[in-house]
Amino acid sequence: MQKSICWKITYPIRVLRDLFFPSGKTRCSENTNSAPDLAFVSIIEKGILEEQGLLLYRSIRKFGGRFSSCPIYAYSPRPNLEISNEARQIMKELGVIHVEKHLSQCIDYYPQANRAFVMADLERRLDNKFLVIVDNDTVFVDEPAQLELKDGVDVAACPVDVKGICTTGLDDESDWYWQELCTLCNVDYNLIPFHETSVDRTRIKACYNGGLIVFRRNKGICNLWEKFMVLALGKNLFPRKNISSIKTGTGVLDSKGAQAFNTAQTTLALAIWFSTQEVKLLELGYNYPLHLYNSLTQEYIDMVKERLVHIHYHWLFEANYLENNVLFDHDFGLKPEITSWLRSITPLRA
Repeated sequence: MQKSICWKITYPIRVLRDLFFPSGKTRCSENTNSAPDLAFVSIIEKGILEEQGLLLYRSIRKFGGRFSSCPIYAYSPRPNLEISNEARQIMKELGVIHVEKHLSQCIDYYPQANRAFVMADLERRLDNKFLVIVDNDTVFVDEPAQLELKDGVDVAACPVDVKGICTTGLDDESDWYWQELCTLCNVDYNLIPFHETSVDRTRIKACYNGGLIVFRRNKGICNLWEKFMVLALGKNLFPRKNISSIKTGTGVLDSKGAQAFNTAQTTLALAIWFSTQEVKLLELGYNYPLHLYNSLTQEYIDMVKERLVHIHYHWLFEANYLENNVLFDHDFGLKPEITSWLRSITPLRA
């Protein structure tokens, strides 16, 4: 970390290095059991993001395997949303680096957009080989081995679950938006390849679930993401019209935020394919869409059951949803010790 950065950090970097790298090395060695040169990043703020974030950080430390000792950056980019002293203490005990740096470009009506600004800032300031943006409403249940990218791969992510605002091509009702966004960002529409959504199996122009994405830091993709996000927000170029609200894993977005929802995904897709063609799709055991469980085929469920790594639970750890949460069924596939651990620290307070 550069010494010139003025961050409030809840755990001294020297102590972190001694804890995670007792040999004094802060880079991954040839030993396959060493921690990858990778940093996890999430946004933590007052409210449900605080509760979810603490669960996420605990899961990385507990079930992350070789990745359990990787640095975790918990970024608070907006003023007046300070987390509790209790959360600060827990993060200190977990060795989580708390960055309190208010970014002027952050917005309130669509806070998911702020992920681009946070990632761009850290991409400029950190020196880790890989950066992983991870949603707070997710949990790791096994070592995420695929997050350590092989040579020749610059990005790894999961495709979106369902088509939604994505485009299947020129005749799609959402294609106007993708065409206009490409024009605004000066990206060749034809650069963006097709792939298949993970749940409804629709062929779309590439678009990725924002719940878990790993970047090769030196490609500068996050700074381009920030640039495209600023352009889209400045022009109010949003993928939805005539929508009054939308429920997300961190709360309900009203009006303008609902219209803007998924702009973080669309601008990221453009930034990725403008920067590189070396993109890998993560296996289905990553970013598992728990909220869509009833829409999954039995083939999908059976295929993933023994390979679950990372679960995107959205709002399903809140009290109103916990009783019927399929994750706690014995047939779901989690190891009993993981199920017991999750039961012990849920429900989350909204």
